[in-house]
Amino acid sequence: MSWCLNREIGESGDGGADQSSRWMAHFSYACARYTAWLLVLLLVYAMLPGAVHAKPTLLLNIKSSDSAPWGSEAAAQSMSQLAASGAQGGMVVAFAWQADIHADHLQVGAGSDDSHLRLALRQVRATGMDAVLKLHVWVPSAWAGNIDPDGSATRASWFADYTHLAVHLAQLAQQEHVKAFVIANELRTLQDDPHWPALILAVRQHYTGKILYAADSVEQAERFQYWSLLDAVGTNLYPALPENQEERRQRMQEWAQRVADLSRRTHKPVWVTEVGIRSARGSLEKPWESPEERQAQTDLDLQQHILAEWLQVLGAVKPSIRVVAIWCWYTDPDAGGLTDTDFTIQNKPAQQLLEGGCCQLQ
Repeated sequence: MSWCLNREIGESGDGGADQSSRWMAHFSYACARYTAWLLVLLLVYAMLPGAVHAKPTLLLNIKSSDSAPWGSEAAAQSMSQLAASGAQGGMVVAFAWQADIHADHLQVGAGSDDSHLRLALRQVRATGMDAVLKLHVWVPSAWAGNIDPDGSATRASWFADYTHLAVHLAQLAQQEHVKAFVIANELRTLQDDPHWPALILAVRQHYTGKILYAADSVEQAERFQYWSLLDAVGTNLYPALPENQEERRQRMQEWAQRVADLSRRTHKPVWVTEVGIRSARGSLEKPWESPEERQAQTDLDLQQHILAEWLQVLGAVKPSIRVVAIWCWYTDPDAGGLTDTDFTIQNKPAQQLLEGGCCQLQ
């Protein structure tokens, strides 16, 4: 730019005070002029479709396979495959366990002890991907959203147990340089409980990364009252979808718009902490339904097309939606495959959707 400034300022004269003043005036004018043009160009560029509004960061929820525990060569191979496919990060799922929905005691789930979680986070990061830690509660033959400890004293005891576990994982996440910690997932019955502020504060005292809660749906995310205490809005996406593609795209856009509206109301970015669908026929009506709940024939095209549509629709509402995390991926590198009807996208056409990932977590 020096030649432009020289042209704007002119050649030097006798070096007197008047000349210097004129130089300074010309220089100030030139700077203001070029700054204005730069701002105009940036504004025009920002308005171009896809110019600045990059795709959301793409993560995969990762579950440990019994045949390939964290720390094994098989798990390392699976993480390398995930990174090579284009994912920017892995959301390592840690499980707590309780006996039934009315219990007031939790314990660490199998494969989610400190040693395995450290191995998990390190194996994810060793590939160059970002690592996120996400806490789920496992209840045999029940959904975590129905957890409802009996009585106020029992509920207080449950939250004391849960806070102790969350703080412990927060310390581990801090030591392992985890970018974000999802402190709870789909706890619908408990999400309005007044114990959450104290729990979140306790976690913040030990962890400096991003802290989130994952609501089970957009409706529940809209009802959650503690977003101001967290760093982002977290929501899972498994709404029933129409068979007709045009109607389905419209429905998806409506959900995405509600997510964007929630982002504006809360002044928080949004993480879609789970979005997924089985590679099984008839999965549109109940995308959340597991293979244990319903047997069906394989439909690889359905999974690929629905996830592609979701990624296109959600990517269009950047910057409101910062992260999209697909459900799911396993530590077994041979998981999934062309006859599989589960949620994983491994070794299926849907895995190709990971290509062209854009960025790391900030």
